[in-house]
Amino acid sequence: MNSARRHARIECGRQIGAGFLVTGRKVVTCAHVIADSGVAPVTVTFPHQAGAAAVPARILSHGGWGGRPTDPGDLAVLELDEDAPVDRTAPSPSARASTAAPTPRASSCRTRAPCTAPCTSRTPPPRTAYSSARPPRN
Repeated sequence: MNSARRHARIECGRQIGAGFLVTGRKVVTCAHVIADSGVAPVTVTFPHQAGAAAVPARILSHGGWGGRPTDPGDLAVLELDEDAPVDRTAPSPSARASTAAPTPRASSCRTRAPCTAPCTSRTPPPRTAYSSARPPRN
């Protein structure tokens, strides 16, 4: 999976951090990266897009993180002022995952039919004459 084109670099005052483009204008990042947003603008660049300019962004959601152990989460969602300079003609990693061909079940699965869900059976496969049974004790 090549998702580097969706990797974002977020700058806000003295803070610099990473993020990930989840839609054409929404980026998920860590809340501590935008800690200076009260006094500094938030800008987002896409380092894997040659020549792409920084895009201003606003905070849509802040996880309430302040660095204390009881804070709810170091998460923030940003909205870009314009569409991200990313080629969206290629499918996103999540789109590829949802349209991927079914994968075969594990060799211990009794049906051996392809499926998309992991096998949840807790029943071990039956032992056969060729299985790795323990040798008899003397």
